[in-house]
Amino acid sequence: MARSSRLPRPLDRPTRAALRVATVVRAVAFWTGVLLPLAHVPLLLLVDQGRVDGLPLVARLLVANAVAVVVGHGHDPSGPGPGWFAR
Repeated sequence: MARSSRLPRPLDRPTRAALRVATVVRAVAFWTGVLLPLAHVPLLLLVDQGRVDGLPLVARLLVANAVAVVVGHGHDPSGPGPGWFAR
């Protein structure tokens, strides 16, 4: 029996749009996960000085960071390069 050498079917427009949205969300989450820890130090200093009720805020920041890391873990920062969105 001969194997079929069909090419993969091109993606329809809604599927391409969904993939692009997912890529953008993943990239934003990745960079949020990278940059959000920079807010921990000033926040901890404010908590230490008593200016901010720290525990709930620190806990929310840590949860937000964990969610960003999980959502953005599949992002490739080298990415497809400039102009990928226009394709």
